[in-house]
Amino acid sequence: MRFLKRFINRFYIRHSLMFVTIFLAIVPLIFSDYILIGITQRNLLKNQKQTHKTISALIAAQAKQFMKVVDSKVESVKTAILFNSLDHELSEVIPLLEQRKTLVSFLENAPEIDYVLIQNNNGVRTFALNTSYNDQKVLDKQLAPMITTCIQENREIRSKPIMLRSIFKIYIFFLYPVETANERGVVAVAVNMERLFDSIEVELPPGYNYYMVGTDGTILGSTQKPMVGFPFYKDMTGILNQKVSVVEHNRQKVIVSGTLIPDFQTIVVTFIPTKIAYIHIHDMKVKTIGFGLLAILLAILVSIVFSSAIHEPLTVLIEATEQIAKRNFALRVDAEGNNEITLLAKRTNFMLSEIERYVKRLEYLIRYNKEMFISTIRALAAAIDAKDEYTRGHSERVTSYSIEIGRSLGLNSVELERLRLTGLLHDIGKIGIDDKILRKPGILTEAEFDHMKLHPGIGYKILEPIKELKEVVNGVKFHHEKWDGSGYPDGLKGEDIPLIARIIAVADTYDAMTTNRPYQNAMKPDYVKEKIRGFAGIRYDRKVVNAFLKAYEAGRMDPRAQ
Repeated sequence: MRFLKRFINRFYIRHSLMFVTIFLAIVPLIFSDYILIGITQRNLLKNQKQTHKTISALIAAQAKQFMKVVDSKVESVKTAILFNSLDHELSEVIPLLEQRKTLVSFLENAPEIDYVLIQNNNGVRTFALNTSYNDQKVLDKQLAPMITTCIQENREIRSKPIMLRSIFKIYIFFLYPVETANERGVVAVAVNMERLFDSIEVELPPGYNYYMVGTDGTILGSTQKPMVGFPFYKDMTGILNQKVSVVEHNRQKVIVSGTLIPDFQTIVVTFIPTKIAYIHIHDMKVKTIGFGLLAILLAILVSIVFSSAIHEPLTVLIEATEQIAKRNFALRVDAEGNNEITLLAKRTNFMLSEIERYVKRLEYLIRYNKEMFISTIRALAAAIDAKDEYTRGHSERVTSYSIEIGRSLGLNSVELERLRLTGLLHDIGKIGIDDKILRKPGILTEAEFDHMKLHPGIGYKILEPIKELKEVVNGVKFHHEKWDGSGYPDGLKGEDIPLIARIIAVADTYDAMTTNRPYQNAMKPDYVKEKIRGFAGIRYDRKVVNAFLKAYEAGRMDPRAQ
């Protein structure tokens, strides 16, 4: 059962429903075909066997009666010859019988006997005929070895039916040893079996035929004359034992049954083609298949209707989940009815309304926290700038210049937001610098400048524990590094300097040179622009300088606007 569930779960519901419906439609078809029709076919085969047995037994009885008559006539010929041979030589018997009209009259009343031959041990023969001269030669040839055996072994011989293909006739030969006072010989009688086949009078049911078949399977006589002499079936024992009921014959399957005529060494075989015997079963199968196909078609239509009724609302739900994944929480699913899918749709709508309310609340809190965070950063930056009256507003201006450079570089919103935080916090390390050095009105001594250079590292240590600022701390630490490696605190060079720090460096320099400082007066922006251009590839990243120049030329770097 678990395997079946796994198998069904691999397919869409509409496909599974269609499969199950069609399967349930096919089951009765299979049941009726392989069970009901199979039982009917077996019963019909059983009845056919009984019918065959009855017909073949009736034919065999007629054949036995015919052979009794033949035996009687052959016995009469033998008796007449032996009686006349008591006082005469064998060579004189046939003329004597002809003279007395005994044998001629007898042969006229025995059309089954085609040939009577009397031959002594010296090869002298006399004979009587009911056949042609050409047939006589064929019969003599067939009789020669039998005559030799009969004389040498001094015993009667009765052959099985023999097909003489040269004259296309079937004969049984009777041979009797004869002994007179002066010589020995043989009396041979050839019985034509066509008389037997013509004597059979059986009214066969429609579609039935019969063969007289030798024990080797050769057809000796039949209702179909052209088949005489051809093989019927090799395993005749299997047919007699009823182990074989259906055989291939004449390019079609036939139901067979056989009865042995022991004295005749011949088997009566009755047969009927299966397509005739099973015609009613064939009609049943055609009708069953027709009704089955109709049932399958109806099942397909029903499954399409029901699967559509299930599939369409499920498709709407699937599309709704895709919209939910895209954060479209305002979506609502149409739900009509009271089935499970409708209840699921209603639950989905309820879930969406709850999620939408929760998300709006969450967005509000995120905006609130972000604004509070930025406000805190701004307040902190303002507090740092306030330590030195000359640098008041410096962090805000550096932030503004950095964002404009970032936009010229094509940074995305997330990167610009990081740049904003870095600009506001880039001088946070000045908290740890002595106020005397920060507020000194003149140029710093070398020792004082070395102390001032500690503020990027101090800022890094202050911000490093804050996880939310992990993308900002490197910009704070390295914003005084230079492209040629002459900066501080680590002397980084080129691309080793984070991009955010390279941008802050240019913006910081631009603000420092365009505002009044204790050690210098504010310079004109155009002059500062050219100075920065001159340091491209030396102090500053050429790519960042080009972005600065692009923003400057667009009027977005005016200190008066800050």
